[in-house]
Amino acid sequence: MDNIILYEHPMNEMIRVCLRLECIFAQAENHLQTTDYWNNRSAVASIVDLIDILDRPDFKTKLTQQFIQLNDSMLDLGQKDGVDQNKLNSILQVLTHHLEFLQSYQGKLSQIAEENDFLAAVRLRLAKTGGARNFDLPMYHFWLQQNNERRSTDLQTWFGYFTPVQETIEFLLSLIRKSTCFIDSEAPDAFFEKTLDKKSEYQLIRIGMPTHVNAFPEMSVGRHRLSIHFYQLNNHERPVQHKESLSFKLACCS
Repeated sequence: MDNIILYEHPMNEMIRVCLRLECIFAQAENHLQTTDYWNNRSAVASIVDLIDILDRPDFKTKLTQQFIQLNDSMLDLGQKDGVDQNKLNSILQVLTHHLEFLQSYQGKLSQIAEENDFLAAVRLRLAKTGGARNFDLPMYHFWLQQNNERRSTDLQTWFGYFTPVQETIEFLLSLIRKSTCFIDSEAPDAFFEKTLDKKSEYQLIRIGMPTHVNAFPEMSVGRHRLSIHFYQLNNHERPVQHKESLSFKLACCS
């Protein structure tokens, strides 16, 4: 959406982790576009961040369960009248591909990257604030002085370890985001409250704010109720409550 700032609030820990991974993937891809010293350091730091998040032993299991539930929901949807079967079959085919990847992958999703001794050494140093300086890790400093082609090839190889995971995460978030449309909503006196459908298992709350509106939302979400307060940014003090009514777009994705 043009001229809109999007805000998202995850409804469970799985989606929260997926949103963090999505952000780190985007950061890494941005840093990989250039080959200067500092961007290369930032790219390596992003790759280490991916390892740290995917190192969680329960993440692959929970992600697999999420895809199994999605698959079952799609099959149930196919039994209803008016469903575009061709589109549904296309989605099911991609969903099955990602589910088979998760079920066949041995170990944690960070396993291959963790087995790289170079990345393991850098990861250990980056765990300390300001670590991985030239006196901490001469090997890393030496690598950073290699020619652009060498560094670029290595970075693409390391980032490639995570390509299947990235594609799986992007597919999941895309399905969730497309599960419903934005609706125009009003916040009288900069406050909005909505009762959530108890029968729906919400995954993500999305808010679209026009860029010209001098306010941002803070969401409080319970199992059955959504509350949104809108605030004005104050760079020197705490944000203050927006005083006027405003319009925004809302999507409760399930």
